[in-house]
Amino acid sequence: MNRLRHSLELISIHIPKTAGTSFQHVLEINYPGALLRLDFEIIRNPDGQSTLLARNDTDPAFLKELHQSGKLSSNIRAVHGHFTYRDISELFDLHQDVKIVTWLRDPVERIISNYNYLYELLKKEMHDRPLALRLIHRLRRSIVEFAALPKNAHKYQYYLEGRNLDEFTFVGITENFQSDLTDLADLLEWTSRKAIHVNQTASKSVSLDEKERRQLEILFTEEILLFKNALSLRDLRLSSKG
Repeated sequence: MNRLRHSLELISIHIPKTAGTSFQHVLEINYPGALLRLDFEIIRNPDGQSTLLARNDTDPAFLKELHQSGKLSSNIRAVHGHFTYRDISELFDLHQDVKIVTWLRDPVERIISNYNYLYELLKKEMHDRPLALRLIHRLRRSIVEFAALPKNAHKYQYYLEGRNLDEFTFVGITENFQSDLTDLADLLEWTSRKAIHVNQTASKSVSLDEKERRQLEILFTEEILLFKNALSLRDLRLSSKG
């Protein structure tokens, strides 16, 4: 796959349920008319061929046209969305001037948020009809069963594979969103640093007992270690500020 030409300054990798929607609003303020929301993945076939697939609200026709053109519009300076580092680096030539950022969250809290969000979304899609809600309740997986699904395992490694945390321009911590956002704004010399908190699940969060939380911690052992590494990098960043 030939990489696209571009004039990008910033790439933001949005891992699900890490305040990515709030961060997108911040990016829209700081890159008015110059931010592209892009959700995609690249399927690599055994024969060596790659297939570019649009995800979520990204228009497949737009993605196909973009790839055929061989370049991104020169007015686009930032890209934000659900894509892996490996895929975005295959789609674009990421020269050293392109700043790459992402946000991480306590892995257990992230999967709980994801679980609640999808459950509420399903309820909404079923229009809260009593029978549908009873069926959802009967078929609903436990939080531990949900977390153990292959698509939910190693989420951080999946999104960030190919680049060490200390090689990112900035790794924010969702639990410290406002203060880390201020640091990022200073780093990138943004004129606006307004934080907009959105996309929060309105219903009561699932309640975990000690056994369930321990099961989740075991499931996400590697992700927790990676998150602790991100916290250590944050400590270094703060200490360097004096």
